[in-house]
Amino acid sequence: KASLKPVALAMDQKFSRIHKAGGQSFGLAADGKLYRIDGGKSTPVSSVLDGSIIEIVPQESFEFYEQ
Repeated sequence: KASLKPVALAMDQKFSRIHKAGGQSFGLAADGKLYRIDGGKSTPVSSVLDGSIIEIVPQESFEFYEQ
């Protein structure tokens, strides 16, 4: 379940979005690149999409039919 919590941790750069997935935190910077965040320090995540990512969203699945 998604939730929002304030964090007092200082980041080494500004991010437009930050999501936590599987114990890892990822941030999207204004330059369109994805970064892995660990303890406020960001490391780039290399991808063929570098510079062209406009949004990151958490994945959620829903079941609408009873089994």
